[in-house]
Amino acid sequence: MTLPRLRILLFNTAHRWVGEAASTDLLARTMAARGHNVAMVIPESGSTVGEHLEKHPERIQNIELIRVPWRLMQGRGSGSRAQFLAVRRLLKSWQPDIIHAARSKEHWCAALLRPITAPRARIIRTRHVVLPMRERITSKWLFTKGTDAALAV
Repeated sequence: MTLPRLRILLFNTAHRWVGEAASTDLLARTMAARGHNVAMVIPESGSTVGEHLEKHPERIQNIELIRVPWRLMQGRGSGSRAQFLAVRRLLKSWQPDIIHAARSKEHWCAALLRPITAPRARIIRTRHVVLPMRERITSKWLFTKGTDAALAV
């Protein structure tokens, strides 16, 4: 029995090549090697992730790189309208079956925009921290209603 090819969209918006960027890269390569249609969302500028991937073309064989405006600063108010609209256009046109997020900002963006995907995309979140999830109502919503599966590494 052959399994269906999935359309998998992975966010890799780290500003440096660190553990989460490397693990997202490994996940993308593994899924592409298994025959899935894989795209990786990276910042259009200000990130060494895109530079690293382009210096190693063997890493992105059969993986589509999609650059979006992505503000790399941390904390509240660090989002941008251009970023949100770019991801909205991307989700509407690319129509992924699965969205993978490794960072909070990309997770929120995907969760809020998921209703425009048809059929509804599944969201998988990988947490790269050892701290427990915050007890805020917003965090609870994100991990109960805005997520289909969560992994802690």
